Amino acid sequence: MKKISLFLTFTLFASFAWAQGIMNFKKETHEFGDIQEGAVAEYTFEFTNTGDQPIEMTRVQASCGCTTPEWTKKPIFPNEKGEIKASYNSEGRPGPFDKSIAVYSNSRKEMITLFIKGYVKPKQVQNQEGKKFEQAQESKIMLAPASMQVSKVSHDFGKVQAGERVTERLFIHNTGQNTLIIQGVENNNKAITFGLSSVTIPPNQPAILEINIESDKLQTIQDDLILRTNDPKNPAQAIKVKGEIQEDFTKQMFKSKKN
Repeated sequence: MKKISLFLTFTLFASFAWAQGIMNFKKETHEFGDIQEGAVAEYTFEFTNTGDQPIEMTRVQASCGCTTPEWTKKPIFPNEKGEIKASYNSEGRPGPFDKSIAVYSNSRKEMITLFIKGYVKPKQVQNQEGKKFEQAQESKIMLAPASMQVSKVSHDFGKVQAGERVTERLFIHNTGQNTLIIQGVENNNKAITFGLSSVTIPPNQPAILEINIESDKLQTIQDDLILRTNDPKNPAQAIKVKGEIQEDFTKQMFKSKKN
């Protein structure tokens, strides 16, 4: 009788643990192509809940203020559809853009990143002087882009005790002639956290990227932290983060001595 009761308890627990909503997007990246400066480019990302529990989006955050997201506020039940609408204001922003939108929810994958991309064509000016200025601006955008260089693209924290917080600092250098903009940072491991001294880096200037790992869970960490920027040659830079969270043996020794 006890075995049957334990089996039923385990079955109920397992079914509850695996019962989650799943956000299944039609696509996670949209390319607008060329748009005219001043226009507001809009696109609606649609998804279906292919899981077996309702999904609620708790937060939707764009990588910059030029991108405004709107999303379905009510719960999305299994087999129902939800949407995130992204609007990009191109006024005063000629040149290429690559923006990210982080979607946080109670679905199986707690954070999903969507992307919108395109190229903003400078405003047309009727007079000759205006045309020359426009051509100069286009040349500046094409010939003098921002350029990202990271002091190192991987770091192994080695063995870290559970509950301990360790930190590594990297430098992000802008070796280009336009401002480098950090448009987003992707990270899917909760044990890894990060901080940036600035999201805008002037030409020939550095910024600091601080990477931390901390967890009470024993695990081997081997994940990528991805920087997304306006560098046309290197828009997505992966930084490999490694480490091994181990049991704090000093606490065990202290307990043994106490006992």
